[in-house]
Amino acid sequence: LAADQAGEKFYAISDGRIYKINSDGSSKVQIVSDQANLMGAFWALCGGILKKNKDKNTDKNIDDFYFSRAYHSDDYENDYENAISLYKSSIELDSEYYKSVASYNLALIYDEKYKDFENAEKYYKLSCDKEYKNAFVNLGLLYFNQEKYSDAISYLKKSVDFGNTDIYYEYSFCLEKVGQKDEAFKYLKYHLILI
Repeated sequence: LAADQAGEKFYAISDGRIYKINSDGSSKVQIVSDQANLMGAFWALCGGILKKNKDKNTDKNIDDFYFSRAYHSDDYENDYENAISLYKSSIELDSEYYKSVASYNLALIYDEKYKDFENAEKYYKLSCDKEYKNAFVNLGLLYFNQEKYSDAISYLKKSVDFGNTDIYYEYSFCLEKVGQKDEAFKYLKYHLILI
């Protein structure tokens, strides 16, 4: 059992489940339903008991970051609105890591769950600004799927430079669409060798 600094909520582990409980005992919210999703359990637990910075606002945002990860996990069944709210507050942290991961996960929710490509683009770009590697491929593929091949090339190229070989086909397709046929053919050959 752990309490946050203000003593307003408690986190308890019982029967492989993690709960958030108000200090007056009035509300008990099950954060993780079973042990099947240990990563979700990990994020929820971290939200309750990991406090590395003594600044109260920073602690609250770290708490928000870890709970957003739990809400975004399979075990917390589609509480994306809560995850979005908490990820947004996590972006305000001073840590580049939290900003990059929270931005990336926000983009994923907007991209994959809501098909809100404008917000997905916004948060992928924010994550790319923090050099989060996965954001480059996802933003490149977002542009690829919208047939914005020139925009896709720079992000897919950065991902290729990071060592991502899974996108050679998409990268070569974009290059061909903008008239860079020799370069496109080179990456298409790489793709065919890998499959």
